[in-house]
Amino acid sequence: MKILFILMLPILAIAGNGKLIFAKGEVLVNGKRAKKNLVLKVSDHIVTKKNSIAIVKFSNFTSKLLSNSDLIIKAIDVKNNKFRLVSNTGSLFFDVTKKKKNDFQVRIKSVVMGVRGTTFFSGQEKGKVWTCVNQGLVKVSSGKKNYMVKEGEGVSADDKGVSMPAFLPWTKKLNWNFNPDKGELNSEHSISENYQDFLDNDYD
Repeated sequence: MKILFILMLPILAIAGNGKLIFAKGEVLVNGKRAKKNLVLKVSDHIVTKKNSIAIVKFSNFTSKLLSNSDLIIKAIDVKNNKFRLVSNTGSLFFDVTKKKKNDFQVRIKSVVMGVRGTTFFSGQEKGKVWTCVNQGLVKVSSGKKNYMVKEGEGVSADDKGVSMPAFLPWTKKLNWNFNPDKGELNSEHSISENYQDFLDNDYD
């Protein structure tokens, strides 16, 4: 199932660059092999290949990309705390700095995640976007449906809507480490299998 998504927001002028702070395996930025400390900017497209991991850091957020994942920096306005990111594939972790007026959005296919300050995971499997929250609160929207997902909860979503949030003990088993100096970064998981006992495919 191929879903077309469009970012319905103007591109913001760049007001601060980020950096690729970790690269293991084959990590590409705009189609070229990238190394640690590469400066990142708006419109950059980060891609991790098989058995690869990347960590990108901007002033107000850090993102960890697992194998076969991608992240596009669509818009950054540090002064006004506005961030727009897009992912087409893979599994990603986000750690967003809590700001009073933070306006942080991640779009994956037809699903939008709005964040003020939190750590959360989002991945794609079997035509769905799966999201769970480790800390804070995430608003997950698709179509006309949206839910506020709390710490320890998760949802599944596609272009038809969003499932009701459910408590997921599995959330705490994910590897929420963003610091390569503090140990293993990879997170072994099977998204749909771990969610199956808690989430169904019915939408309100």
